[in-house]
Amino acid sequence: MAGHSHIYERFRPVAPRTGTNTWPITHVTTGGGGAPLYVVYPHPALEAQVSTNHFVLIEATPTTLTGLALTTNETVIDKFELKKSTVSPRQRSGAVYPEE
Repeated sequence: MAGHSHIYERFRPVAPRTGTNTWPITHVTTGGGGAPLYVVYPHPALEAQVSTNHFVLIEATPTTLTGLALTTNETVIDKFELKKSTVSPRQRSGAVYPEE
């Protein structure tokens, strides 16, 4: 989770092309708290993005992280769920965006 850029972005899981033991990382930028907003630029690694004032609710359990991004009038921008597993997400799915 990061917050300096004044936008909302959630990236697809990112990992190196090599190495089967590497866990992909999902980056979320949430910086819509009131400062002047930045322009968003499309990128194939982005799953969701918007330039609007917003907030993010996170629920964490021992095995799951659930996120809900909302505008200040409570319109849903994005929602996601990350589950802990003993199997690497790279082994489970080909939906990883290569960091290169």
